[in-house]
Amino acid sequence: MINPYYIYIGSFLISTLVYLLNWSSIFPTLKPALLVFLIGTMILALPLGLLFQTKKLIRGQEIGYHWRTRAIFRFIIILWIVEFVEAKGIPLLVILIGGNYDYTQFGVPTLHVFVVTFTSFFSVYLFHVYLSTRTRRVLFYYIILMTLPLLIISRGMFMINVASSVIVYLQFSKKISVKRILILVTLMLIVLYGFGVVGNIRSSYSTDKQYSSNYILTNVSARPEFINGPIPNEYFWSYLYIASPIGNLQHNIDIENRLSVTARNSVLFINNEFIFDFISKRINRLLHADRVVCKRFVDFLTVASVYTNSYIYAGWVGLCLMALAILVFPIFYMGLIRRSNTFYVVATSTMSSMYLFMIFDNMFTFTGLSFQLVYPLVLGRFFR
Repeated sequence: MINPYYIYIGSFLISTLVYLLNWSSIFPTLKPALLVFLIGTMILALPLGLLFQTKKLIRGQEIGYHWRTRAIFRFIIILWIVEFVEAKGIPLLVILIGGNYDYTQFGVPTLHVFVVTFTSFFSVYLFHVYLSTRTRRVLFYYIILMTLPLLIISRGMFMINVASSVIVYLQFSKKISVKRILILVTLMLIVLYGFGVVGNIRSSYSTDKQYSSNYILTNVSARPEFINGPIPNEYFWSYLYIASPIGNLQHNIDIENRLSVTARNSVLFINNEFIFDFISKRINRLLHADRVVCKRFVDFLTVASVYTNSYIYAGWVGLCLMALAILVFPIFYMGLIRRSNTFYVVATSTMSSMYLFMIFDNMFTFTGLSFQLVYPLVLGRFFR
């Protein structure tokens, strides 16, 4: 049942429903045009998701332990050692001893792109191997690679790896029972509550006050209905981050933050919205251009969904073209990957993970995730 279309529908539906809770008075009003557009893309995605499910194009399949696994694991560790040596330390340890760390400067240029994407890809592969073989050595390798994003304080990389691993696990689940759903919902509520606690600690203690939700509730104008309601204030943080992508998109539409239609802007639209960002930024330098940045209705709410920059480049036409790409891409990619490919499950899980995070940003261009889809195509013939 797990496929990119269902995940797209689920993530955007949840974000839209959370937005409609209207817990904050500073969020822009969701206009009918955008609401119809979002619902329309979900409706179009539904039959494609049913097709993938009926044809069983995405499902778990067991694989064996390959003799190259240990060598690849050691190769990855060596690359990370090179990165740490170049950075003159491990970022997490540097921060713990009171030093300064700029995550944008970490890593060997160009090499770093390969290191982080290949590590994520191979982490998910190891988890797949472990589910198939239950080999403790493979589990050890997996845990080690999963800790590496934490050493460079990359929450994004860690969450991507976790999401892809969970999707691999769900592919292996024959059926999802009511008990399992309740457990997952409970765990999610606990995680979201913890997310709010951390947010309150960072905001309240930064102003030398005791733990309190007042800072965020006041600064983002929480409505009295929420403040006086039965829901713990800690969940307001989750509301902000789940709903804000649609809020930023609506805000840019409201203020008509879009470029004029020219040949140059059309080229920039394709370059910055459909090409890996480590390539597109180099093309931008040649064109003396920068990728557009969305206007935010609140400064610290930075995420803006896969659609916002498309609107800035090409208006509603840009939104429709991006929606078309979202609907077509899984069909295109599944035509490239064969079920006999050892990395078939990893590839489909990574693609599903892409569609999960599209609510926050354009995952087609985010090399940290989308480039992982290249490895199964290149390495499949070497791992049989």
